[in-house]
Amino acid sequence: MEPTINSQPISQQPVHSKPQPKRKPWLPVIIVVLVLLVVSGSFSYALKNSHDELTTAKTQTISLQSQIAALKSQLIPLRDARRKQDLAAFADVIRSYNASVKGHLTTEGSTAQKIYQTQLSKAIPNFNDPTTKDQYTFEAVAPVQTPSKPKIGLIQYQWPAKCGVDGSLVDTSDQTLTAIETLLENGTLYCLSV
Repeated sequence: MEPTINSQPISQQPVHSKPQPKRKPWLPVIIVVLVLLVVSGSFSYALKNSHDELTTAKTQTISLQSQIAALKSQLIPLRDARRKQDLAAFADVIRSYNASVKGHLTTEGSTAQKIYQTQLSKAIPNFNDPTTKDQYTFEAVAPVQTPSKPKIGLIQYQWPAKCGVDGSLVDTSDQTLTAIETLLENGTLYCLSV
């Protein structure tokens, strides 16, 4: 008897298999190569963009540094003008002090420092060097002393003394002459008779 499904005979057909297509082993390789090309292209593009951005940033940094240097060099004359004004104000304070004591500010180191700290520097508001932002330092120099090397922010006072042609303090025997000096940022000395 023939097998039936739902009362219908099943005919047996010969089993024929479809021919299987031959696998192409190079197709996955091509896909992998294409993916690698796309990835490396994207990476190369990103790397080139990063390099271009770094080059642009470096150029801009150099330009900004140049502009900052130019601005700083323009500030030097302004700061030196301020130093000259401060020295003139300090000369006025010393003149007032000398008039009040009916003599001259001493050049004895510790005594002169004490007078500077307690009276003279307090007579001028914001008596600070424009570069250091600190209060000017003070050195009283007796004619027999060798003064410290001038530096930014230091005011040197000498009695008796006068101003030399180069702006430095020069010894004199004239007891009525007093002078002060400071170093300007442009490298020259600025001296005033008091």
